[in-house]
Amino acid sequence: MAFYHPLFAEPIIKRVEGVGGDLIEVKDNNVYVGKRNIAPLVDRNSQGEVLRPIQYRTIPEGYYFVAGDHRKSFDSCYEAFGLVHQSQVEGRAWAIF
Repeated sequence: MAFYHPLFAEPIIKRVEGVGGDLIEVKDNNVYVGKRNIAPLVDRNSQGEVLRPIQYRTIPEGYYFVAGDHRKSFDSCYEAFGLVHQSQVEGRAWAIF
């Protein structure tokens, strides 16, 4: 999905891994949406700033949990990034290669 995020100047693209009604859990330093293991957590970003994991909760209707393609992606696994509201969505992204 392509969407706008307040931390970035341009639209960004990430995979949708969770939708309204799905449960987010953090267990053994991994983030799960439903029963799917999304990614292991990292403690700090590339600038050395501490990253707090997203809190256990059910995703509200109208929100998406998004994840990047690599294990150290800055995405919905972290509170500082958060969930994406449907009003931020620009469109669907397709691989062209």
